[in-house]
Amino acid sequence: MAGDTLDFPRKYRPKTISDYIGNEDLKKAVFSALAKGNRPQVVLLKGASGCGKTTFARLLAKEYQCENRDPVNGACNVCTSCLEFNEYIETGDASMLQYIREVNVAQDNGKKDIEVFLDEMVIPTFDNQWRVYIMDEVHAATLQAQNRMLKITEEPPENVLIVFCTTNPEGLLDTLINRCRLKLAVRKPTVTDLSNLLKKVCICEDSEYDMKGLNYIATTSELTIRESLSSLERVLNEESDAKYSSAVKVFNEVSDELITEFYRKLIGVCERDKMGMPVLDSNGNMKIKRDVTGYISVLNKIKTSTDLQSFVTTLSRFTMRGIYCINQAGMDMISEVDLKTYKNLFGNFTVEQMASLLRTISDLKSTDVELKLLLLGYTGLTLSSPTSVMELPSIDVGEHEIANEMASNIKNRDLLSEELLQKGIANCEIGLESATSDDIQALFNAPDVREQ
Repeated sequence: MAGDTLDFPRKYRPKTISDYIGNEDLKKAVFSALAKGNRPQVVLLKGASGCGKTTFARLLAKEYQCENRDPVNGACNVCTSCLEFNEYIETGDASMLQYIREVNVAQDNGKKDIEVFLDEMVIPTFDNQWRVYIMDEVHAATLQAQNRMLKITEEPPENVLIVFCTTNPEGLLDTLINRCRLKLAVRKPTVTDLSNLLKKVCICEDSEYDMKGLNYIATTSELTIRESLSSLERVLNEESDAKYSSAVKVFNEVSDELITEFYRKLIGVCERDKMGMPVLDSNGNMKIKRDVTGYISVLNKIKTSTDLQSFVTTLSRFTMRGIYCINQAGMDMISEVDLKTYKNLFGNFTVEQMASLLRTISDLKSTDVELKLLLLGYTGLTLSSPTSVMELPSIDVGEHEIANEMASNIKNRDLLSEELLQKGIANCEIGLESATSDDIQALFNAPDVREQ
């Protein structure tokens, strides 16, 4: 079978819309649109590169071409058309499908093909079969070609489906976008969805794996389905399993654990008093004790496992994911284990501290990487002011909670004292307004002046 020799990105492409991972709202919208008698004839699919737009367009075409489509479950996947489509979805070879046209407009011949397609669309078929035109990266079409599309998309010929795929919808004429009956945003899958797909592939390939390794492959591939499948195939080919240690080894990157250890040594630990409580400075910040020797030891471990420039690249990617995490953004890319790690490391950073960290990492990407990393071990992370040293938080979130609670109690106590004082003054003022001379004399235990 052709599938036995195909690479993973083609071999494990979904064969039906129902099998398409993630994008549940997208699938629901398509099924709802197809349930109506008047099927949409102009569809726009927009999304980031590698999110699966072209694959989804092929699956959509399969729904239109299926000979025995079920309104609920979609394409039957057993009729002649569906079987031919399966081969097309895997290989991209549409030679067996008479009425499927696909072109990448960004390629040199793509612009020429559009002109051919536009002329062909108006020619009627004699068997009422749907003809499908998939135009990938359609935003690359010339202004003249887009203007030609306006007329045919306003009144599409009968049984013609036009699917526009683009990573840059801003490059399309607004009037052309407005003529699309169905506009769909294709999103990358979540880390859970993609890791589960990689898990199924490992099971089909009879290969061992662990979920940490699959999560790692998914996130380092930026949740791109095609890239993730290619990375998985590489790991299995080189290491015979998809465990975390194997994936890190294949990509010659330091593990997240080693990066975490690097940060722990760089940040340091909170000083404690004899009672085990965090020691605060005059400004109420926790005093930090740093282990320079330990930092140098970790740096040497990193140096012997990979080149330092690659480490800085990995460190940058790790830190950026952490920033998205603590700001509640891009959570689909974060596993539960990573979520806890990032919150412990960066959850209590101030804006100034995080800015300083990003500046430092950015500066590491230039020359003399090793020297700068060594210097960082001695200086620590500093704020933009040359005289102020950044006192980073301890790794243990519990310490911050204790310190914050102490500071809060002191603040509440001061506020309460001030409140009571103000109430006392107010009560005195009210009392004095109605007090007699006898009351005032009794208050100060003074002699009765009237008797003198």
